[in-house]
Amino acid sequence: MKFIEFSKNLNKEKLQLGYLIQGDDSYFRKKAVDRIIATVNVDNKELNFSTFDDSKKEDFLMSLNSYPLMSDFRLSIIEVDKTDEVFHGKLKKYFADPNPTCIAVVVNSAEISKDIDGMFTVECKKETLGMLAKWVEVTFKKEGKTITSVLANQLVERCSMDMLRISQGVDMLVCYNKDKTEITSESVHELIPAYLEAEVFDLVNMIVEKNQQRTMELYASFKAQKVETTKVLALLYGNYRRMFLASVSTASEEELATALKVKPFAIKKARSLGKKYTKVRLKNCLEIISKAEFGIKSGKISQEEVLLTTILLLLEN
Repeated sequence: MKFIEFSKNLNKEKLQLGYLIQGDDSYFRKKAVDRIIATVNVDNKELNFSTFDDSKKEDFLMSLNSYPLMSDFRLSIIEVDKTDEVFHGKLKKYFADPNPTCIAVVVNSAEISKDIDGMFTVECKKETLGMLAKWVEVTFKKEGKTITSVLANQLVERCSMDMLRISQGVDMLVCYNKDKTEITSESVHELIPAYLEAEVFDLVNMIVEKNQQRTMELYASFKAQKVETTKVLALLYGNYRRMFLASVSTASEEELATALKVKPFAIKKARSLGKKYTKVRLKNCLEIISKAEFGIKSGKISQEEVLLTTILLLLEN
């Protein structure tokens, strides 16, 4: 069952003992889990509510055989990278004779697993452009605001049809236009960065934080979507240049933002990220990106190789 239908029909009288929540939309996955938590509403959560990550599969399976204390149900939730064959087999065996007082929730990101008898499957795939644009229009209407169908489509596209980004964008636009009833094209383009700009900004944040897993996920996303390497490198250079200038300049955020033609928030964020580097290291990062761009233009390096190499060098720097 798709998330939207599931969300409409879920109630305490129709609770299942097992839910398999899966799909590539993190917003819908989180909302599905939140709806289950709110509907089950266990008493004494510290005793009857447990969450686990992918490394704790055995602990999760053991928790399913525990009985609730001073509550009708206990609730166990695990978020997994994938339901491998061993884990899948153990779930199948458990649901042949499940604990009637424990509700099990397995959250599986992008990989679609086989259905398991006894578990209710909630599909959290990315929705169509039309469906997402309609959600945008309806949500603004609830807030007493209007947006044209064309502009709603543009907003969805700028967010790369990612429901989490769309939701955050709608919230920002509602706040920004609190004294207006019409959502304008100017406000959408001012507040909602284009998809690639936002993704590269996330990439820079993950590189600075040395989050290798998330960094490689973003690289894989660029590769899968066949994003032009030169565009990613140009945006990387712009972000690191802004970090460097924000670190060495004594100008105020507003003054520097005006000079660089960006929002003051971008300068504030650049200064915050720049503090994690020395000025020498920031210059090194700029040189790494410049060499990659030169390598492509001179034909000495293939575009396929250069982006991954550049990202790894930035992570090491």
